[in-house]
Amino acid sequence: MSGDVIPLEGLDRAAVLAALYAGASPGGAQSMGWMQWSPGGLTLEQARELLARGTDFDYVSGRALKVDLGGAALDPWLYDREYGAGAARRALTAHGILP
Repeated sequence: MSGDVIPLEGLDRAAVLAALYAGASPGGAQSMGWMQWSPGGLTLEQARELLARGTDFDYVSGRALKVDLGGAALDPWLYDREYGAGAARRALTAHGILP
């Protein structure tokens, strides 16, 4: 785990997933995600459907997420590697998930 883990206790994981998705760009820094990209955001209902199938997300609609939301905390290291240091925390803060 990286040093900047984000506690998930008490957070709506669907909202976390949707916020991380919104903060991600198609393809990330190192991939061909543009080929699977679909425009628009991820609704809470869509995020809940995805979470019902699992909690480990590599790519969602061509966006590199690289997160596992199944534990007590989110290790944003791989997400931040794709989008810059602190990107996961910024995405969650921008969407009102974190203060």
